[in-house]
Amino acid sequence: MIQVGRIVGAFGLEGWVKVQPTTDFPERFNRGARLFVSPESEPRQIQGVHWHKEQARIKLRGIDT
Repeated sequence: MIQVGRIVGAFGLEGWVKVQPTTDFPERFNRGARLFVSPESEPRQIQGVHWHKEQARIKLRGIDT
């Protein structure tokens, strides 16, 4: 498992998070990709993604608040 980003905060009230990428491959954050929130967690699928400057704003399936 490799780290591709770090969650730096919440964005809004619907489960979106701000992610500071630590990868040179932004396609790792494409809709449908799967990410682990922590090493102990199950993988979560990316439902939506928006970019703001150098940060990804992502919505993960199953995280709604």
